[in-house]
Amino acid sequence: MTDNKRSAISVSGLRVQLGADAKLGPLDLELAVGEHALLVGPSGCGKSSLLRILAGLLPADAGEISLFGQEVSRGSRILVQPRRRGIGFLFQGGALWPHMSVAAHLDFVLRCAAVAPAEWDARRAELLAQVGLEGFGDRRPGSLSGGEAQRLALARALAPRPRLLLLDEPLGPLDAERRTSLLELFEDLRGRLDLTILHVTHDPAEAATMTDRTLHMQSDGTLAGESDA
Repeated sequence: MTDNKRSAISVSGLRVQLGADAKLGPLDLELAVGEHALLVGPSGCGKSSLLRILAGLLPADAGEISLFGQEVSRGSRILVQPRRRGIGFLFQGGALWPHMSVAAHLDFVLRCAAVAPAEWDARRAELLAQVGLEGFGDRRPGSLSGGEAQRLALARALAPRPRLLLLDEPLGPLDAERRTSLLELFEDLRGRLDLTILHVTHDPAEAATMTDRTLHMQSDGTLAGESDA
């Protein structure tokens, strides 16, 4: 396992059995600090599972994972808990809580991140400004457009000030205009917040023009070659 402090993600010999007929790995992966990499592959090949393993939400069976030079898991052992990994996760479909307002979504994450309540108002306003949702605090997910809902999911992912942003099919069913707008926002935030981004999709053309390189996952859960974006 490399200890290169310029490596945001370092994965060695990762393997996990996902079901009776599905597995992930063995695979190795290196992602440099500040990169925006696209991870593509057919549905069911393990792309989302890889993100969850990196985030500490799903244990592996074998292999080692380091994030920003710190080993976070070895085999099935979790060495660093998810909330201490410096990760923001935009889940597939947004995974918003329909009964909670926009502000409540952000407050929940700020509470979990142990941000002092006295700082919530300022931090919430900052997050909403970053994603273009100023004035939306009292709205609920059901009243948001598809693009607005994804921006809320992004704000929630950014709330704990992550260094690594994991995007799981973030563009979903958005139309072309909203897709372009959200992709431009990802790139703007990458520069302003010094983010590293791993972006999962089944569509190789989805964000190829805005990413540094493309990683290809095969149907057997292993990584094939990669290409420059």
